[in-house]
Amino acid sequence: MEIYLGAILSFGAMVTSGIGDYLAKLASVRIGSIRASFYVRFLGLIPPVLVIIFQVIFKNLDDRAIELDSFLTFGTMIGVLISAVYLAYYRGLEIGSVSIVPTVASAWFAVSVVLAVIFLGEEPTFVQVVLISLIVVGIGILSDFRSGNFVEALRSNQASGFSHAVFVMFILGLVTVLAKPMIEAGGPFLGSAYTHILSSLFLLLVIRWKGISLGFQLKDNLKYVLGAAFFDATGIMLFFMALVVSPITLVTPIMAAHPLATMACARVFENERASALQGLGIALTLSGVILLGLLG
Repeated sequence: MEIYLGAILSFGAMVTSGIGDYLAKLASVRIGSIRASFYVRFLGLIPPVLVIIFQVIFKNLDDRAIELDSFLTFGTMIGVLISAVYLAYYRGLEIGSVSIVPTVASAWFAVSVVLAVIFLGEEPTFVQVVLISLIVVGIGILSDFRSGNFVEALRSNQASGFSHAVFVMFILGLVTVLAKPMIEAGGPFLGSAYTHILSSLFLLLVIRWKGISLGFQLKDNLKYVLGAAFFDATGIMLFFMALVVSPITLVTPIMAAHPLATMACARVFENERASALQGLGIALTLSGVILLGLLG
């Protein structure tokens, strides 16, 4: 039962995170990626704090069960690393394509699965390995990547966002493995709130160091910033909740398919069509995600 609950929570995280990425793309283009990353993390405090307040009121928060040392150790590392992830990812979204940046970055789950097997002792079944491999292939095709572009993408100053996505891929894979013991020590909502606070402070320091103003035109931009913050924070909480009840090898491949939701938003609101090759990637990714959720 817990496996299925973890799969359902992961599906929810996949959809909400994908919508959040689309709104973050719009916000980053309008107000700049650094401002967008700060406001998404800062305003993203609201959902987990509201849940914690609810837990306190109804006496569902057991502070005696919190392992404070582990929680602070892993939470602090995550808070710093996730700041770098958001700076790189939102910059990639600002200058790159919705089809390329999220799909390349979503390969973070492969990094997290390898690290979970090595450091957390998780043992995926043969069926899970096959389905994870299917999702990897699907996401690779979904990015519409061509091997001939590899050197050019790394060396050029074109607005591809490719190198930003690769950085996010590795760091976010590490963050996911660190998140597991943090959540076990303090719970998903406290973990979400604490890492939001730390990353917001770090991003604020970056903004002050660069001399960037926090102000932006509210009229046409606030809805995108608030929407990105809400969906991003909700996706993180659902993801953390899934990690409580299910192994990383099940949760992360489903969560990593969030570019499907991002591309669906781009298709609906901007009429951005997927290529025939990306259509194949969508079919493979969806098949792998659904089967992993049902059979994992």
